[in-house]
Amino acid sequence: MRPLARAVVSSATGLVRTATLAQSRLVTSDEAGYWAYATASGAVVRGRWADPSTGYVYLADNDGRLADPGWLVTAAFGGGLQRYWVDASARACVPGYSEAGWAHYTLASGRVLRGADSSGGSTRYADNDGRLASGWLVTAALGGGLQRYWVGAGGVVATSRLVDPASDGSGWWAYATPSGAVVRGRWADPSTGLVYLADNDGRLAGPGWAVRDCGDGLQRYWVDASARACVPGVLDGRLGALHARLRVRGARQVGRPLHGPRLPRRQRRAARRPRLGRGKLRRRPPALLGGRLRARLRAGPLDGRLGALHARLRVRAARGHAVRPRRGSFSPTTTAGSPSATPRAAGS
Repeated sequence: MRPLARAVVSSATGLVRTATLAQSRLVTSDEAGYWAYATASGAVVRGRWADPSTGYVYLADNDGRLADPGWLVTAAFGGGLQRYWVDASARACVPGYSEAGWAHYTLASGRVLRGADSSGGSTRYADNDGRLASGWLVTAALGGGLQRYWVGAGGVVATSRLVDPASDGSGWWAYATPSGAVVRGRWADPSTGLVYLADNDGRLAGPGWAVRDCGDGLQRYWVDASARACVPGVLDGRLGALHARLRVRGARQVGRPLHGPRLPRRQRRAARRPRLGRGKLRRRPPALLGGRLRARLRAGPLDGRLGALHARLRVRAARGHAVRPRRGSFSPTTTAGSPSATPRAAGS
């Protein structure tokens, strides 16, 4: 570096007098004929120099001429052929995220990020031109083999959070692990205990029931709507089943858990409701006698807590099959649109 001084020759005396040196500031082209930067010592920058007070990185030739604003690709400042973005107002490379030129990230060295970088507590990835990735990214450059990542605002790879299609614009729900790779298959968060289920694209299951084979055979899971994950130990009272495996017999779910606390009384009664056999009921339904049965047959949508019993009774009634409870005999009233049957006297 060399000190930049301005010399003025007096026409009257012919004496040469030196003005005050420029220090810690930009020297404009009007002053020196080109843009330069004077350091605290007064010497102008030559080569690459980072200002310790601002972090700005100045690039200049051997005469102290600063690089012009815009893209600069050169090997003159070390590290081989590198890409730089020179800010027009600062006349320097400003570390951080910028959308000038195109979305890029300038490192503390002044170079534009190419490849992966995790400095500053955030992970970013850019191509060979310095263009930051955005949206869904599938790459093996971040370690851990070929993985899927979500790159959000500022070119930052999402970590340890849900990826929301509404706020992030991802298209589907996903969960980014601490490494940034989204969950594929089954993954349990060691900090919360929540268990996430996702397909090979990272699309989370649920909410609601999910039947998946995650390496230990076909299993049934309940995915919580708010957590978008399986919450261990939480009882869902609406369906009357624990977050555990259920026995499934055809289309009817038996609400008896294989393990865990006892179900509430109402849910136990729902699990004991009789199933239809071939041609008759195996057990007299205590709550479905006489007019009560007709009222239930007139019911509209299927009540999921009782399984498939009501639906099958309605089908049998519509086909004209007799349903014979222990006391009395009748022909059930059919649903709307089917021929109605008249009641028969008891004992006939």
